[in-house]
Amino acid sequence: MVLLSRRFCLFLCAVLPVLSAAPARSLAAQLTPVITWRVPAPIVYGTPLSSTQLDATASVPGTFTYIPHAPTVLDAGTRKLSVTFTPSNTTDYKTVSDSVSLVIQLAPLTVTATSLTRLYDLPNPTLSFKMTGLKNGNPVSGAPLLSTAATASSPVAVYPIHIALGTLSSPNYKFVLVAGTLTINPATPLITWPPPAPIGYGTPLSATQLNAKASVSGTFVYSPPPGFLPPAGVQTLAAAFTPADSLDYSRVSASNQITVQSSPPSLNSSIQHVIVIMQENRSFDNLFNGFPGADTVQAGSSLGTSVALQPIPLEQGTDVDHSHIGWWRDWDKGAMDGFTHPHVTYPLPNFPYAYVPQSETVPIWTLAHAYTLGDRMFQSNTGQSFTAHQYMIAGQGAETSENPVASVKSPYWGCDALPDSRVALVGPNGTDLPGVYPCFDYQTLADELDAAHISWRYYAQKPGSGGYIWSAYDAINHIRYSSDWTNNVVSPNTQIFTDIQQGNLAQMTWVTPDFAWSDHGGVSASAEGPDWVADIANAVGQSKYWYSTVILVSWDDWGGWYDHVPPPQVDNMGLGFRVPLIVISPWARHGYISHRQHEFGSFLHMTEEVFNLPSLGTRDAISDDLSDCFNFDQIPHPYVQVPTTYPPSYFAGRIPSSQPPDDD
Repeated sequence: MVLLSRRFCLFLCAVLPVLSAAPARSLAAQLTPVITWRVPAPIVYGTPLSSTQLDATASVPGTFTYIPHAPTVLDAGTRKLSVTFTPSNTTDYKTVSDSVSLVIQLAPLTVTATSLTRLYDLPNPTLSFKMTGLKNGNPVSGAPLLSTAATASSPVAVYPIHIALGTLSSPNYKFVLVAGTLTINPATPLITWPPPAPIGYGTPLSATQLNAKASVSGTFVYSPPPGFLPPAGVQTLAAAFTPADSLDYSRVSASNQITVQSSPPSLNSSIQHVIVIMQENRSFDNLFNGFPGADTVQAGSSLGTSVALQPIPLEQGTDVDHSHIGWWRDWDKGAMDGFTHPHVTYPLPNFPYAYVPQSETVPIWTLAHAYTLGDRMFQSNTGQSFTAHQYMIAGQGAETSENPVASVKSPYWGCDALPDSRVALVGPNGTDLPGVYPCFDYQTLADELDAAHISWRYYAQKPGSGGYIWSAYDAINHIRYSSDWTNNVVSPNTQIFTDIQQGNLAQMTWVTPDFAWSDHGGVSASAEGPDWVADIANAVGQSKYWYSTVILVSWDDWGGWYDHVPPPQVDNMGLGFRVPLIVISPWARHGYISHRQHEFGSFLHMTEEVFNLPSLGTRDAISDDLSDCFNFDQIPHPYVQVPTTYPPSYFAGRIPSSQPPDDD
């Protein structure tokens, strides 16, 4: 043990002097690396920092850390760049820092006034601008000031759009403002030229036909010119218009067509389109009460007692008994005094003794004043809608007296009716006999039209909706299950407006309503029916069809409402009570009240004469042809639009009614 300690002591004594003799560098003696970093060249705002600017070098190996680092984008101005150098040999070399200044120049931002064009005599469009040169999505605040000396009345020319700095500002951009131009081009004059009325062969053209008008002053040149005798047939007329202000308005042309008849105007030569609009459930005294020159009363008789007629609006939500049995009570063998209906509970005493306020019927009263109103138009049958619509298309109803009835209430009549559906037959003395299934095969006007290759359409609501029950051809088996149904029975009924506008009107047309605008009393009723009728007339009146069309407007039955005129009895089916008739046509007598007897068979008779069709041999054979409602010697005039509250687009946007209105 003593020997080992001595040997260890001898080792230390030999080594320690050697260790103490090695050199050691203190912190104070560390070397400072030499950093070289030239001042970078200026850059434009939006340029990211890169090795072009961050390019410091050192005299020894190591690592540079820059603040800010690449690829930072600095705002414009003089900005400080800093670097920290960490040498690889941190024993012998210090960590050092350095900095330089970098100039960030403003970036150019081009603000350009948008060049615009417009027509003469119109307001200037909104002046606008666009910017090009935005960097990194960095927006600017404010907007430039745009102006032009051009006004709506400035003549055709190119005008500068001036641009000033306005409220534009940004610390990073210099703005380059570029003016634009406003080009004013010549406007096109608006030419209106209503279709001229037909003329007879040998009639020279005159200002009556060559009567185009322009929205500005100028001169028309017509071809053929005034005084020309056009040949028979449909002839084209042309007009070239030169505006007086030829700098600001362009020349424009227009054309029209005129029918030159080889024979004098008549029902057969002048009418080429027939439209029947069938509304619902109104007597004449009810809907046209007080119409000047028409036969109406302000009081009726109830079993010998005078009852004043009371105002009941169209939208009143109560239906009135208008069954065949109810008709017999109302008629009372011609006494016309059974309308009180003691078997029915109504919201007011003597409820059926009523009239519709004139404030709700303005559109149809306007049409009646302008054209022909019939106050001796009678419903063909003595019952409800189903049979009435059959008389409208066929002049008969297979002796049916009521509406079809099934074990459950259904929106389907005719050949679509439920299997247990039955329609009663007319019995003696106001009774009903056991019924039959409401699907028949007798001949109709459509069969005659098909045989003569004359186009027809029947507009009704879609199957299952409330108005579908008035689709009369659904009860004619050979039409319901043929191509006629697919091609000629059209839903929705508002398609009539599109077909007129697009020049696709058939030669013979029937139009039935939706319940909501049918004039039918009951829940969900409205006062929209008069507008519906007037909208159809307006559509025809502003179309090319006006001078060749007659529109027959009527109501399918009396609806249970009082009327004072006893109907003539022509057979065991009728006639029924009075319903209104309006005849609308450029050939209809103006402001005329027809006191002659008419019925739905009159529509058939007139249509057969228009299209040279044979008689069906039903009611059409004993009905008149409405000839007293026309004057083919008068000069036909352009249609004057009737103001309405509800336009065609309103009806097209309505959801069809979901429930059938007639269940009594």
